Amino acid sequence: MRRIIVTLALLIALASPLTAALNPHKYLASVSVLQTAGRNMCSVTAIAKEVYLTAAHCVVARFPDGGDQTVDPTPNDDLTIDGRPAHLLDINVIEDLAVLEVPGASRPPLKLAKTAPRLLDKVTMAGHPFGWDAPTVMVGTIAATSLRFTDNFPFNKRYMILQVSGAPGNSGSSVVNAKMEVVSVVQISWGRSFESVMGSAPYAQLVRFAGKYFSR
Repeated sequence: MRRIIVTLALLIALASPLTAALNPHKYLASVSVLQTAGRNMCSVTAIAKEVYLTAAHCVVARFPDGGDQTVDPTPNDDLTIDGRPAHLLDINVIEDLAVLEVPGASRPPLKLAKTAPRLLDKVTMAGHPFGWDAPTVMVGTIAATSLRFTDNFPFNKRYMILQVSGAPGNSGSSVVNAKMEVVSVVQISWGRSFESVMGSAPYAQLVRFAGKYFSR
């Protein structure tokens, strides 16, 4: 009888998850919407006290295109997060990453992942598709950690490819691993509505640009 009980206990332990599931409510506490002149535009995530991470094209008044390769880092006027003025702290237009400072902001910051994600790793993404007031949380996998899919400027940078559903407005959304650590930032999709594949910043780009701004 004792042997049976021990065996059952081992089976239950093996069947239990090794790590706790990501808490979506805790994740969403760190996520907000970026507004330009009161209009919902993109998604942002707190990464330190009063500091938020997003995509550069959400911030700049004029993003380059294939016909005009001028890179202008001038931010839009009247940027706000949670009703508070947001000021541009750092930006890389070509790699499509930006960091904003929001005095008085109090959302809990997320940490930067210590290691790069791998192919087929499970990831979670939260943001405000279509500028919806309420955020959504999507789950998927990494289809490619870093690839260049076009020679057309300015989209000829390298992207992490995500098999995660998203839509316009998810730009700037953080992508987190099972430990709720940031591994990427959404930057591009291939449609005007919800799509099942998105492109985001490769982990190495994220670390190089924003690593110094994350809380330690």
